[in-house]
Amino acid sequence: HGLRGAAADEDESFVKELAGKAGIPFHSARVDVRGLQKKERISLEEAARKLRHDFLRKTALKVGAQKIALAHNMDDQAETILHRILRGTGLRGLKGMAPIRLISKKHDLFTVRPLIETERREIEDFLKARKAAFRTDLTNLDTTITRNRIRHKLIPLMEAEFNPRVKLALVKLGQTAASFYLFLRELSRDFYENVRMLSGEGEVCLSVEEFGKLPPAIQTLIIDRSLQDLLGKVPHLNFEHYLRIIALCGEQAFQKAVSLPRGLEARREGYILRIAPSP
Repeated sequence: HGLRGAAADEDESFVKELAGKAGIPFHSARVDVRGLQKKERISLEEAARKLRHDFLRKTALKVGAQKIALAHNMDDQAETILHRILRGTGLRGLKGMAPIRLISKKHDLFTVRPLIETERREIEDFLKARKAAFRTDLTNLDTTITRNRIRHKLIPLMEAEFNPRVKLALVKLGQTAASFYLFLRELSRDFYENVRMLSGEGEVCLSVEEFGKLPPAIQTLIIDRSLQDLLGKVPHLNFEHYLRIIALCGEQAFQKAVSLPRGLEARREGYILRIAPSP
């Protein structure tokens, strides 16, 4: 990412040497994270993630791989779920990171997280028992970053004063949310087809009357499907976004449009709810 100077170079050398000893092909690239952050007006973390995953996808296709294994562990999952709760999330965000996710149907390419049910402590103990060298990203200790404050301050406080197994409790909550979300997502398919109206290119139009008849859980998933159709993926929405879009379709709607991520907006136009790029 070019954000940590010499420390990042040392990490790269460490991994390259380790791969060489194991006889594993090594691939690396340098990307302009700050440039993408400025260009797309997104957070530094989101820009880094976008470029990193783009590199992983391209490399997987280059070498003919079908799976990209990511190193997220159970601690990462618990922190992700808690972080999303604090920001205000719906059922989709509450489910956390998927253990397996299809990222390219055309190429039959998946991301997998084989360590997602293993605690970070277990991984470190495993390495220490075998006297295996490893490196720690020092930016993970920077408590000016919200996620690190959750990791180093909030979760230890919750473990000490409320529940010593709070990480496991958060992960179980995520698994429960995931099962309900996947069920409702399948259920929403037919509803989406019934609610969607004839739409122009680059927009999705929904029937306000039919959309308004549905329960909120299905309404939020129809919003997700609309964004999926427009962007190819669902951007991060907080719960407030969903509530404001749904409120557009109420009898006492007090506003006509709601701004959404990625330059989109949801606009009430009489009996139509139109989701499209902002004018």
